[in-house]
Amino acid sequence: MDRPPHRLGVERVVEVHSLPSLLRRAREPLPPDCPDWPLLVPEHAVVPFLGRHEELATLRGWADSPAPLSIAVLAGRGGTGKTRLAGELCAELTEMGWDAGFLTAPYPCATGLDVLRPTLLVVDHPEPWAAAIGELIGHLAGRRRRHPVRFLLLTREPAGAGGLPKELNELDGITIQLDRRPLTRAERVGHAAAAIRAFAPPRALLPALDDPEYGDPLRVHLAALMRLRGDDVEGGELLSRFLMYEQQQWMTVWPEGYEPVDAATARQAVALVTLTTPTRQELRELLSAVPGSQTYDRRLALGDWLARLFPGRGGARGRLAPLGPEVVAERFLAETEGLDALVLAVHDHPARSAGHLLRMLDVLRRSSEQPAVRSALRSLLTSRLDGLLEEAAAEPAARFGDQVEAALRPLLADPDVEGGMLVRCLCVHARALLGRQRAVEALAQAERAADLCDELDEPVGAAMTYAVLGATLAALHRPHDALEAIAWSQAEHDRAMAGQERAMTDQGRAMAERAGIAVDVYDQLLEQGVDAVSVHTGRAMAGMSLGAALTLQGRPADAVLPLSEALAALERFASGDPALMGHLANGMLMLGDALIEAGRVLEASVVLHRGTQVIEDDLLGAVAQARLDFCQAELSRREEAEEARAAEPRAYEPPDSACRRAHR
Repeated sequence: MDRPPHRLGVERVVEVHSLPSLLRRAREPLPPDCPDWPLLVPEHAVVPFLGRHEELATLRGWADSPAPLSIAVLAGRGGTGKTRLAGELCAELTEMGWDAGFLTAPYPCATGLDVLRPTLLVVDHPEPWAAAIGELIGHLAGRRRRHPVRFLLLTREPAGAGGLPKELNELDGITIQLDRRPLTRAERVGHAAAAIRAFAPPRALLPALDDPEYGDPLRVHLAALMRLRGDDVEGGELLSRFLMYEQQQWMTVWPEGYEPVDAATARQAVALVTLTTPTRQELRELLSAVPGSQTYDRRLALGDWLARLFPGRGGARGRLAPLGPEVVAERFLAETEGLDALVLAVHDHPARSAGHLLRMLDVLRRSSEQPAVRSALRSLLTSRLDGLLEEAAAEPAARFGDQVEAALRPLLADPDVEGGMLVRCLCVHARALLGRQRAVEALAQAERAADLCDELDEPVGAAMTYAVLGATLAALHRPHDALEAIAWSQAEHDRAMAGQERAMTDQGRAMAERAGIAVDVYDQLLEQGVDAVSVHTGRAMAGMSLGAALTLQGRPADAVLPLSEALAALERFASGDPALMGHLANGMLMLGDALIEAGRVLEASVVLHRGTQVIEDDLLGAVAQARLDFCQAELSRREEAEEARAAEPRAYEPPDSACRRAHR
């Protein structure tokens, strides 16, 4: 009988949503009495839409095609008009009776979603959410109602460059690349004139537009705005000068009765809002992460000031809006002093939620072309990666793991990351993928780490890498390759321990003899009633040396007893002693390996599980976990094999003795 899908007596409830309830409108009115930066945000559409006739016609034809479900990719660097073009299409289709808007991340579970009429779903920066989008597409493709559904994906990745995840690259559809050519001189003049008419009286003069930086609409609009403010700047300085002007204007609305903060504190506070988009209540707590805003009155003033500058949807209870457009926000973050420290402080803040962290990872990843932002992302990932992955495992519904993985991609391709740290990140990433049943992808990361270890010649990192590689190969049902990788891990670990008692040498027999003598001496002292801690720990170290020597001679089964006795003593006395804790960690790995080589995998898994609980060193702990993963995979494989043999009828019965004699 098939197992029921849920417990008896418990009714399964599926919450049904209509897609329109999950969409953000493409057009929003400009907030009253706002600073200048919202004038450039695409959703406010302050400057009339110009050009892009061919691209818009292509998108209209795509939307009008007979296919029930189709996908288009709109690609181009920041500022080329992807969001604005998508907004124009949304506006047109909405007038025609469609549901059209931006689907906001993190995306909901596909189960229960319903399509009520023709629908356009715009997805900005889809890369981290490929799996969720794929599930949603699969659900909508199998629905009974056949209202047309269109997915428009906005990405900075060049068309055909393979930047989008394979789940999205493999889908049929069209691709439009917006930045194949810069704006012509005539197009620049048209955009600048339209921007000036939108921003100010028509008598204003046009800015100089010959600079190659003015190759996209956003920068032309920004140049026109700065020209109206009396600053005709060169293209390379445009964003920095605009932000300098903006910050000066922001300080003119500082709340009365409070002492203004300095420029660095103000900038970090704006960066905090851009990274996390908190509610007003959350903001007053999170602001304590900003240096210079620890007092309640200071946070109160900063919160009121930020709420006025960055009002979001939902009124006083809604979330603040981030600084925009994205190109402006990226430069602002890059020029924020102390961004690395701010990012870590936000991550570690007790009031920080998983949603805040998701938003911060996404913003840092999208802005990582800026060196300073890439540095902050690298600092977060390298120093907090284990915690991030633990939080991802605890938040599967939010697809936290997808966002962490997407943030790791630029880090793993960053030539400035130190080799040993890159090896560690690759191994931790591989283990996380393995935990999510993505062993093939985990293998690619582990093999890359192994290749890097060959270049670095760092035995500690190599020991961890080959242990993770072994666990991954075991999960892929390649036991012989897994055992070979584990053997390499052991060899590298032994090499890392050179100069200590368990160092691998060519004098195994002599080493065993010396260790055996030392064990006898300590045993005699204990028999005579000498109960000093140093005697117990010395006997333990001699036992570890004996176990290492026996293993070296190819006698892992004989090594189990002295190693077990050594660990029992070390566990009694190692607490609070870093040196003894290190020996305990090494001993647990040695005993686990000896048991594996002796074919006692179940006992090895018990020892290694204990090791994951008591080993304090991150690298050795990762090795213990990887070897434990291997043991568990091997035990599972054996159990499956036993079940298969028990279930299959015997195809051959041996003949009885009489038959055997007759056959002779």
